[in-house]
Amino acid sequence: MQRDDSVDALRDILVRNLAKLTEVERTVVMERFAIGSGGKGRTLAEVGLIVGLTNERVRQIQNLALEKIRTALEEDYLAA
Repeated sequence: MQRDDSVDALRDILVRNLAKLTEVERTVVMERFAIGSGGKGRTLAEVGLIVGLTNERVRQIQNLALEKIRTALEEDYLAA
């Protein structure tokens, strides 16, 4: 149940763009972790082909986006 709440919170952050992600950052996170598709997450190489970037750049963007999401989650919990 806690996992479902976490996924819902993450989905809310992505849909409402509370983490102020760029379109590329959103695409990377959603594709890597299969958010919204219900399928299986894609590899760095697969996401790289989708957004036209190298595996390494996708990894860097993913890490930056996750940090922004983490910050947004912390702010949400501190405000609640």
